[in-house]
Amino acid sequence: MTVLVPANDYQIIGRISGPFGIKGEMKVILSDIDPNILTDNKIKCIVDKTKQILTPVKYRVIANGLAFRFLEIPDRNVAETYPKSSLSILISDIPETEYDDDEGEFLEDFIGFSIKIEHDDNIIGTLDNIYNFGAGDILELKYPDDKTVMIPMVDDMIIDIDTEKQIIILSSDAKLYLSV
Repeated sequence: MTVLVPANDYQIIGRISGPFGIKGEMKVILSDIDPNILTDNKIKCIVDKTKQILTPVKYRVIANGLAFRFLEIPDRNVAETYPKSSLSILISDIPETEYDDDEGEFLEDFIGFSIKIEHDDNIIGTLDNIYNFGAGDILELKYPDDKTVMIPMVDDMIIDIDTEKQIIILSSDAKLYLSV
């Protein structure tokens, strides 16, 4: 089945990197989503290149990713017809989660916040992106001249995140990473 969905209505959750095994499983590398959410809630996934719908049934952990069984892919021959592509889900399909009001923000909500060092009122740049390469979150700070630097997001480095003023205050130790 093919579906037309406005681009701003879905969220990329990972990518299909090809078929896996002989039973029609697909190797999928997910980004920051629990695979149980997909299988437990039968969330429809969208293959971005073809706009085809896939329903995840179950998964298992394999080297460098997950092997997913999708309802619409009965065997390897069918799996081989799917291109390597980003995989998305409708934002409206993401189940509600319970969390404390104190921790109700997602890291992506802080992108664009101004950044300054504690005890210094000067804004040194903005948060341009957030990465996670497996060992923890990394903040990418963008200077006014468009140069960037990466800073580990650890308790010793982040003094405060003021969501009302949209400012991230770094400890003076962060100067070790900065070229200011």
